[in-house]
Amino acid sequence: MSKRDLIDPIHPRKVLACDFLQGMGIALSRLAVFIGEPSLRIGEIVHGNQGVTANHALGLVKCFKIFPALWMGLQSCYGFRLQRGVAGGELDGIQLLTIWEAS
Repeated sequence: MSKRDLIDPIHPRKVLACDFLQGMGIALSRLAVFIGEPSLRIGEIVHGNQGVTANHALGLVKCFKIFPALWMGLQSCYGFRLQRGVAGGELDGIQLLTIWEAS
């Protein structure tokens, strides 16, 4: 287990809620209007009930002038780390496939 595995995965909601909404003093409903999404949908992200989709990322990019890779990367890493924790033992039996064995 690496040091990285000891840290809980960071849901994009934490970045959105803490760094952007709270940090910039923006209400959730105002953000929803800016990016053209229903407040309920943005609330679902902020409360951790829904992930950031590519569509959400595009709206957040336009609103905050931040690269889409930030939002999609956060979401991908979060999902990957969660799944790795669930499937950890199942992955132990998978062997490395070399190029010579694949043909």
